[in-house]
Amino acid sequence: MEAKILGDVPNLPKGIARENKIIQTVMSQLLFALDGLHSTGIVHRDIKPQNIIFSEGSNKLSVYLKFHAILI
Repeated sequence: MEAKILGDVPNLPKGIARENKIIQTVMSQLLFALDGLHSTGIVHRDIKPQNIIFSEGSNKLSVYLKFHAILI
């Protein structure tokens, strides 16, 4: 799964620097998803690890947020 998160990155460091890059990539995708929700007026009020879904495609990893919508 790591290769799907990082893609083809030459000379990627090992150890903590590699872990930091993975975290940055996943957080970037989460923040992008939240920005998309906020731009349509939807606010996710229950962000937690249990509501984050990872989906492996053929050559990439996608991150989704699970939530229940309530229309008023």
